This record gives sequence, C-alpha cells and structure tokens, in this order.
Amino acid sequence: MPSVVEDPPRIDPRAARSRAAIHAAALELISTRGTTDIPVREIAKAAGVSRNVIYTHYGDRAGLVSGVALDLIRDAVRGLTTFTDSRDSERFLLHVASHMAEHRQFYRAALSGPDGRAFAREFDTYFLGVGGPAVEGAFPDATEEESKDLNAFLLTATGAHFATWVLTGPDRLDPAEFAQRLTRIFYHLLPALHTDKDR
Repeated sequence: MPSVVEDPPRIDPRAARSRAAIHAAALELISTRGTTDIPVREIAKAAGVSRNVIYTHYGDRAGLVSGVALDLIRDAVRGLTTFTDSRDSERFLLHVASHMAEHRQFYRAALSGPDGRAFAREFDTYFLGVGGPAVEGAFPDATEEESKDLNAFLLTATGAHFATWVLTGPDRLDPAEFAQRLTRIFYHLLPALHTDKDR
C-alpha cells in the first residue's frame, strides 16, 4: 500500500513566521559553525524573536535542533511516495540522501552534538511513521508484533546508515551511489518490493 508523506498540521500564521525565522537562523548558525552548542539567546537574536518564543515552540535547545531537522526533512520529502516498490524506494532514498548531502554540515552537527542521540531517536521515529506502513506490508506472513519489530529494525538501521554516511562519508557525498546501495539492501531484505522490471 503506498505511503505518501503528508503536510504537517497547519499552525497560526504568526507562529509559522516565527518558526520560519527561528528555523532559518538556527540552520545558518549551526551549519556555519558546525556545532549545535550555540546559545539560545544568539539564535533568538538572529531570528529577531525573544528567547521565550523559542522555548514556547521548541522547549529547549535540544528540541530546537530536533525541530529544525524534522522541519527540514519534512519539507524535503513532502508529497513523495515511499517504499511501494524498488523504484519508489530508490527515488525516496535518493531524495533524502540529496537533501542530507546538501545540509550535511547541519546534520553532522546535530548528530554529533551533545543531543545527537535524542535527535537520532526523533529522526527514527519520524521515518517509522513515514515508511512503516509500507515496510510492515512487505511481510504478509509475519504476526502484527513481528511486522512492527521488522519495521523498527529496518527503518532504524536505515537511519543509522544515513547517520554514518553523513558523519564519516567522503568529503564529497554521492547521494545517487548511496541511494543505490540502500536500494540493493532493501531489494535483498524485502522481496515484496521487487517489481517485474527488477527481476
């Protein structure tokens, strides 16, 4: 069954403008400095908002980093179909890989910073929601519990593979090559994603 990445719920226009300004400021500062260890007051100043606005939207700096990253990835994959067959999977993975390569400095800082584990959990949770239904459908003989476990295993392993690629990959990341590698792994692990043209 196709899984299409949908838009997040709408928020008040004024709140949306504040979030966009905070998002842009945090993305720029973290990417430029290569660290998430930037005072909230500095991000607030760059965004033209008060610190209280950041705390209202994100709770703390860890929430801010995760929130910005999830907003980034949501924007990147909105409207894409995920994991319905190997061609859709490769398109989806290529899109995510290209996005992460483009924003590598930010993701590298987010993954290696003091809140990297919390960010990785948020990232995994997001992709479990995005790809989960399709991956679960790839195991028709599995019990519901087994299907959920397989889903969690495959998608968190994919997230870990992305993180390793961003953190330790070559200076020039090759999204197409990486997406093809991941697609080959899915091809071997998920026979239900094979199409006649794949064989």
